[in-house]
Amino acid sequence: DIEGDDVIKTLIQGLRNNSMITSLCLTYLNIHSEGSKALKQVLLENKTLRVMVLDNCIKSIEIAEVVAEGLQNSAGVTQLRLNNIKGDDIFATVIKRLSYN
Repeated sequence: DIEGDDVIKTLIQGLRNNSMITSLCLTYLNIHSEGSKALKQVLLENKTLRVMVLDNCIKSIEIAEVVAEGLQNSAGVTQLRLNNIKGDDIFATVIKRLSYN
């Protein structure tokens, strides 16, 4: 696994004002506190991001809660793929919201 906070913080800088990117696939990143907060912020701000893939990235309930909050209130995400993560029950409300959109 790659330490994901630095990767995510770099990605976030590029995604903040980018209206071209519609999909973001993160796999095997070890997301910690700073990375989850940065990811939540971009989910809230970026209105063109539609597809989010998080595979093998969320390894604790605390991180799952932060990311789920960002997804629950995201500006544009309509499709989500989660594989091999902790806190899958936390994402249940996010999945319900996405399935109604």
